[in-house]
Amino acid sequence: GKAMLALGRDAVGIYQADVTIGNRKDVRIQLKGDVGHVTFRDVPELSGLRLVTDIQSAELARLGDQLDYPLPALGPARLRGTLLSRGTELVLQGARLNIGTPGQSILEATGMLATQQDDPAQFRVAMDVDMRTNDLARLGKQFDTTLPALGPARLRGKLVSRGSELRLQDSRLDIGTPGQTTMKALGTVSTPLNDPGRFQATMDVDIQAAELARLAEPFGHTLPELGKTLITGRLESMKSGWQFREARLVVGAADEPVIRANGSVTTELKKGSTIDVALDAGVADLVTAFTDRSPGHLGRLQGDAEISNLDGDWGVERFNLTSTRTDLYQ
Repeated sequence: GKAMLALGRDAVGIYQADVTIGNRKDVRIQLKGDVGHVTFRDVPELSGLRLVTDIQSAELARLGDQLDYPLPALGPARLRGTLLSRGTELVLQGARLNIGTPGQSILEATGMLATQQDDPAQFRVAMDVDMRTNDLARLGKQFDTTLPALGPARLRGKLVSRGSELRLQDSRLDIGTPGQTTMKALGTVSTPLNDPGRFQATMDVDIQAAELARLAEPFGHTLPELGKTLITGRLESMKSGWQFREARLVVGAADEPVIRANGSVTTELKKGSTIDVALDAGVADLVTAFTDRSPGHLGRLQGDAEISNLDGDWGVERFNLTSTRTDLYQ
């Protein structure tokens, strides 16, 4: 590349730079503009920095290798913006990040990144994020994890740093194909910068399926065909686990569903889960679903129960059930 140099007693100025580092096949960095005034002290200081920056990698994972930081193999990656010095900070203004291949999985983010000149680990971020994939299960494999085969997925939100926390706020997650099985979640997800594997979340969840049996299949479970299914509730993280509260389940026709239930699911990490539920179910529909025989009208069961696997096996801790036709059960 090329640049103009201005030398001083304890500083150097670099202007009209046009520099390319790397190659097109691997990782390439292009810088155009003024590096500005570099003062050499105990910690070098930059002022007047203004560089149009373009960083490209043929594969995101190879960029991670260059940075000695593990990154998933999501395809080509490109980061553009204008790098500025503002006081003690370095700021990438007008940042635009693109990762992935159209038609497969792709991440787009626009906004601002900033870091302290003397401590790059201290950074700020404010970026609008949009991640899409045509195959949720395949995306899971790219991150070395298992995700259900629910089809396309899209995650949107604003990624911001709040002190020692990284937060995706005003987020919206859409999974699945309308008319089959869909999941929508709205809310906030956050993680501590010093422990990125630990998450906190508050999300309003809406799951719909044209058929209960098809909802269970991607998760490796088998359930009977009981009709259209709706699940709603609020997913919240706790200190030692998760809780799905204000949960509502409706299976079957809207006017007289096979199953109607309300309650909560509480999961304690490394211990298990507890389900508290108030239930209203059509007995004949359940018998038909599990036996393929119609016994005629048998009324409905109402009541409440607590189900848990905290001792290692699922079991009913308590229950209280009544029938609208008690003569059938004497």
